[in-house]
Amino acid sequence: MLDHNREHADELGDLAHNLYHAGQTESADSIHEAVKDFQKGNEKLDKALALIKDGK
Repeated sequence: MLDHNREHADELGDLAHNLYHAGQTESADSIHEAVKDFQKGNEKLDKALALIKDGK
């Protein structure tokens, strides 16, 4: 699932990049912020999986 989420984050990053170059900077910035939140969520999931593997 984490790999799937990371792929989506990459796709959204590409979309934001394209929007920025199309002059739609406000929407690009909003997507960049969403990607940051997505990445934070992925980090928390990664930590949870590590804890599960350690039996905690």
